[in-house]
Amino acid sequence: MQEIFSLDLGRLIFTSLVFLVYILLCIKTKKPFYYSVLFLLFLFPFNITLQQPNFNIYIHGFSSNYIIPTLSIIDVFVFFILLFSFKDKKFPKNTKIFFTIFFLFLTTKAFLDNNILSTLLIYRIFFYTLAMNYVVLFFPFKKNLKTISKIILVSILIQLSIALIQFNIGHSVGLHFLGESSLVKGIFGTSFVNLNDILFLRAYGTFPHPNILAGFCLTILFFSINYIKKQRVNLITAILATILIFLTFSRIVILLTIFLWIGFLIFKLRDYLEKKKKKGKKKNILFTIYPLFFARFSNLFLGSDSAFSERLELLKTAREILRNHPYIGIGVGNFVKGIDYYPVYTTRGFLLLQPVHNVFLLLLAEYGIIFGIPLIALILTVLTRAFLKGSLFIKYGVFSIMVVASFDHYLVTLPQGLLLFTFVLVFLFFF
Repeated sequence: MQEIFSLDLGRLIFTSLVFLVYILLCIKTKKPFYYSVLFLLFLFPFNITLQQPNFNIYIHGFSSNYIIPTLSIIDVFVFFILLFSFKDKKFPKNTKIFFTIFFLFLTTKAFLDNNILSTLLIYRIFFYTLAMNYVVLFFPFKKNLKTISKIILVSILIQLSIALIQFNIGHSVGLHFLGESSLVKGIFGTSFVNLNDILFLRAYGTFPHPNILAGFCLTILFFSINYIKKQRVNLITAILATILIFLTFSRIVILLTIFLWIGFLIFKLRDYLEKKKKKGKKKNILFTIYPLFFARFSNLFLGSDSAFSERLELLKTAREILRNHPYIGIGVGNFVKGIDYYPVYTTRGFLLLQPVHNVFLLLLAEYGIIFGIPLIALILTVLTRAFLKGSLFIKYGVFSIMVVASFDHYLVTLPQGLLLFTFVLVFLFFF
């Protein structure tokens, strides 16, 4: 649930302080690109947004944030990254050609859709991808590993603290100035779980939904485990991120987290045995095999839950939308509008105003065959290449992305998800 930006005193003070500190640091150090990246990393979890005023579209009497043009504080710092990159940082010729073609491709789609929501979402994809190319190619990650690790630890501590309070009291903490949504367990529009007839609010932190908080934590977990040897603080971050993942009750990410820790411990045990000069030279294949058991375990979690049947209904809606808008789709960001013609209801009788929980089907439904297939092909090409050439750690990362993309939509529908997705894809491409 996203909140409309309102100029309450707390949010005004917080955003003003953020921009003041940012400007002062940029002026003092003359490193605007560097601090744009660091501030983007720090502000990533805060769902501070600005919705277009008087843009009220109702579907069967209900409104949804997915169909209202919304700007995020993330957009602002992506703009700063681009602003301070164009002059000094130059792409290779092939990269320039790609982005020229990509821009023309997306502009054509925006022209055909011809509405403000589609235009915003389409160019967000372009500018996020462009900005993440600058970040991956030119930001000195290795030199600033310690700083990045500390920022991530602070982010996880903030989100875990808020999540624990939310879980304990069953409603939002009141941190609207940080982007926290208005939450009450048991109320339509809030994500909660029913365990033994007791309702528990799923952890949101300051994210718009628990699933994207879980995806953020899983990404942090990958980073922390990979750099534990270089920065010991990352072990603390990994443990805290794991606790936070469980508080989100995101079944898919919980399974992926368990598998990741199993693989990590297996390799640690193998390294320990090799050091002890025991039988450690044989490669342990468990890390390669255990993801194959994912589907069997996921059925145990999903089979008896109403969310599974609701997602199946959304899949049917995606099929109908694609059947009726096969070539250029229903329009970027317009899947929820399509529910006006193909309504989906929850098991409790509420209208389900959400995009289909599958990135690839969502792209096909909104972009159509002409624009959707090239985008999907581009994504799959990057992921396949990384999977074939990468280490086991990279292979598992690609596997996790495919699983999340197959069971959720936030990687392309929410600013945090899209930024995360474009960064990972660009990183894997250059890796």
